Amino acid sequence: MPDNAAASWHRKFYQYTNRLAHLAWLRENDVDAKLVMVNFVGDADMPGETTEAAWHAAYMAAEYALGIARRHRLSEHVLHVYPDVTTLAAGSE
Repeated sequence: MPDNAAASWHRKFYQYTNRLAHLAWLRENDVDAKLVMVNFVGDADMPGETTEAAWHAAYMAAEYALGIARRHRLSEHVLHVYPDVTTLAAGSE
C-alpha cells in the first residue's frame, strides 16, 4: 500500500478519523452529539510541544493530509479545549 494520505490514514490518524466517524454516525442517527477534543497544554511529561498553537497546527496538518476541508459538515460539532496543566504540576510539589 503506498504511503500517501489516502492510504495511511489508518496508521497516522486512526484515532482522529475514528472519532470523526463516530460523531458523523451519531449525528446521522439523530443524536445531538458533540466531539470534545481535550488537548493538554504545558504537560512536561509528554515529549514535544504542548502549546495551544502546536495543537492547532497538528490538527490543521492532520486535516490537510486527510483531505478534510477547514470547514466541514461536522466543524460546528467538534470542540477543542486546551486546559493548562502547568498549574497542576506546580501544585503537586
